[in-house]
Amino acid sequence: MADAERGYRTLLARWPDQLDALYLLGVLLHQEGRHEEALAPLTTAVTLDPSRADFLNTLGDSYRALGRYSEAEVQFERALAMRPGYVDAQLNLANTLHAAGRTNDALVLLFNAVAAAPTHAPLRHLLASMLQGVVLQSGNVLVREVLRLLATDEQVSAQSLAGAILGLVMNDAPFRTLRDSVRRAALEPNRERATNDAMRALMSDALLLTALPRIVVGDLDVELVLTRIRAALLQRIPWSAVAPGLAPSVAHGVAHGVAHGVEAAAPAEFVCALAAQCYNTEYAWMPTGPERLQLSPLRSAIEVWLAAEADLTIDAAEHELMLSHFALYEPLSALSGWERLAHVELSVWSEWFAPLVREQVHEQLLERRLSTALPLLTPIADAVSQRVRAMYEENPYPRWVTLQQPVRTTVSEFIRRLRPELSEPVANRSVLVAGGGSGQQPVQMAMSFADAHVLSFDLSRASLAYASRMASRFGVTNVQFMQGDLLELPPTAGPFAIVSCSGVLHHLRDPMAGWTRLRNVLTPDGVMKIGLYSTAARTAVEAARAFASKSAFTANAFTADEDGLRAARQSIAALPVDDAARGVTAFIDFYSMSGFRDLVLHVQERTYTISQIAAALEALELRFLGFQLPQPVQARFIAEQGADALLDLDAWGRFESAHPDTFVAMYQFWCCRR
Repeated sequence: MADAERGYRTLLARWPDQLDALYLLGVLLHQEGRHEEALAPLTTAVTLDPSRADFLNTLGDSYRALGRYSEAEVQFERALAMRPGYVDAQLNLANTLHAAGRTNDALVLLFNAVAAAPTHAPLRHLLASMLQGVVLQSGNVLVREVLRLLATDEQVSAQSLAGAILGLVMNDAPFRTLRDSVRRAALEPNRERATNDAMRALMSDALLLTALPRIVVGDLDVELVLTRIRAALLQRIPWSAVAPGLAPSVAHGVAHGVAHGVEAAAPAEFVCALAAQCYNTEYAWMPTGPERLQLSPLRSAIEVWLAAEADLTIDAAEHELMLSHFALYEPLSALSGWERLAHVELSVWSEWFAPLVREQVHEQLLERRLSTALPLLTPIADAVSQRVRAMYEENPYPRWVTLQQPVRTTVSEFIRRLRPELSEPVANRSVLVAGGGSGQQPVQMAMSFADAHVLSFDLSRASLAYASRMASRFGVTNVQFMQGDLLELPPTAGPFAIVSCSGVLHHLRDPMAGWTRLRNVLTPDGVMKIGLYSTAARTAVEAARAFASKSAFTANAFTADEDGLRAARQSIAALPVDDAARGVTAFIDFYSMSGFRDLVLHVQERTYTISQIAAALEALELRFLGFQLPQPVQARFIAEQGADALLDLDAWGRFESAHPDTFVAMYQFWCCRR
């Protein structure tokens, strides 16, 4: 870069109006973060040739990097007027509008851009990331089709779209009708037809059908409506054929005020989509007593068929109805003899049911094999670590279905962005993820750093087997999974240029001992990411933990069974809206079994303040490199505390005092050796 800069300046000293040299010098300075210096050559280039859209785009991006958003917007608009559909300018303009607090304008731009260029991955990825946490109140056909496109994109995390998708569904008339019906508990005769029509409409909603298998529903109203629909679906099974002796009073008393009079069977696509959703939540929804009564003969009928000596393929299709409805309440692997389903070719099943068999049978068998083959990195001798391991063996966390495609870079480039003072490229290309759980973060890091070898270790073999399977699913080969305890990590395991330990230290018996071991394997020119719970941001969690500990759901969180977890969820959801403990319903972890246990009933947990983080960094001789936060939060911090305070932990402490929910997910920050 230095040689290139000298070359451009030599040319410009002789020919000051040389357009290519002016533009490329501006690009170089902009890429090196010297945005103020880049303005002069870029402005001159634009003045000499105002017809070049690429000149305008780079000038606008330099203004954007300097926080001069209105000037940046002008340049991007000029570029797009000159070259409609210019994707780089669309991306930069959307980022500028978002940074300026005009997210709605950015979303309108991106929805239209993706609709016009649906195969352009950067547009799709930016829209998906910008929709994180956004709840849409309305959307036309274009918006719905773009959301369906994003929800099926293997390089996009569908969970980031959940708020937008569910917001649209909840504001449609069919959902509102069903929600009102459920809230009334008893169906009014004169509204029965409207309720049944609404149920049919919701079951055929293409956007909902696309989303259910790929997200975890994180809304109590949606969960309530879908739970009631599930009960109605179970009622529709032809019980005379499945379980002739079932009492009519049971068969007709399940639906609780929803869809008593629907004659037609539910669409198979919806039944399977809802079963996939129930599987994603790990069956966190509480079934009623009548539903349990109906489920028992259904299970018996299926298990008799599975135990028969005949080839299952012969009448597999005939049993698909029973299997799909059973999967609304329990995984197929909960059936006695479930392994035999793997001998039926997937092509025998319908296109809706085959994915359930693949995930709940074939992939469960694969995880079982992977678990036994995992190598051991360290022993697990610590008593607290053993308790934590046992918890995650029962409830691997987190269960994830889709993955956001990360920005691809190299280890050296990434570290130099965090540590621009480094004069030499970083030679080490090893990455450590300590406590990588079910693999979401290590798989993303392996994707991001294609030049790296990623080692991820965790206490739980069940979590690691899930991680290994998902790595294979996404074609990631540069990651290795091992079982081990951070408290036993030897210095000889390293060194690593990047160390990541997010959401782990606060579950250790001795967090500082674990953090010290991480420091010991970090290279002098490396960087470390730490994630810790915030005391200020977790008041609702602490209230929920106190509520659960005083209740009779379980003697302690370690031995919590499924019914105990469901009961705890149900009781918290039933608390008054202003009860502090009910605040945990705002966390997505509340809506899955493993997530809820990790959130509310963890066996070992502590929280931190920013001053405690500062003291720990001081004791470990580590330098703070900044928090990892959404851009709007950083912009708000800069507006209140100043750009020079981004690395000042005292300033961040003041900011958190004013905005206690800033770190509601976790403190996620980077640091390095001094």
